[in-house]
Amino acid sequence: MEKNDAIKQIESIKEVIDSGNKIFFSGRQLVVVGVLLLFVPVLEYTTQGLTFGYQFMSTAVVDWTVHILVYGIIFYVLVHIILRIFNKVKKTKHFEEANTVISKALGIHTPLIYTMLATVVVLIAIGHGALAFPVVFLFLGILFNLFGRFTNNTIMNVSWSYIVLGLIYMVLTVFSISYLWVFFIVYLAVTYIIMGVSVSRQKGK
Repeated sequence: MEKNDAIKQIESIKEVIDSGNKIFFSGRQLVVVGVLLLFVPVLEYTTQGLTFGYQFMSTAVVDWTVHILVYGIIFYVLVHIILRIFNKVKKTKHFEEANTVISKALGIHTPLIYTMLATVVVLIAIGHGALAFPVVFLFLGILFNLFGRFTNNTIMNVSWSYIVLGLIYMVLTVFSISYLWVFFIVYLAVTYIIMGVSVSRQKGK
């Protein structure tokens, strides 16, 4: 009886985690964000000398802040529109509630994201803006490492790659390679898509 009870408890825990994943960790959302990230270099370079891609602000902090706000708004609006259209077409079931313990555990992403953005602004303000993107990789690595513990090995592997590449990126900044960020953001986009596909397959969507 004790063995059966233990198995039931393990299955119950798995169901709680899976239900939480359906709310907090959307494979489709990761894929959409990944696709949008691929267009970031295109948007930057096609608008150079015109508006958004041109460094026209008075300070680097203001310029980066505008970039963060613009991309934040663009991604937020497009992701919600695309997912809403997709969910209507596929008639996806919506899960409204999750276990409170899982909610609290995954809720750590909010302070991590705000800390990441604040760190980027501080680095730029003190003249170390070249380290901003590598730091983003490190924070994303920590964040996805946490999520990966509630999802699958693909997320965990990608999270470690972010941490390693973030450190490598820091070293490479001393060479002042102007287009280095393009390769890293493409990698970020591709891995987002890979993680999204992996999560979606695991959930059978």
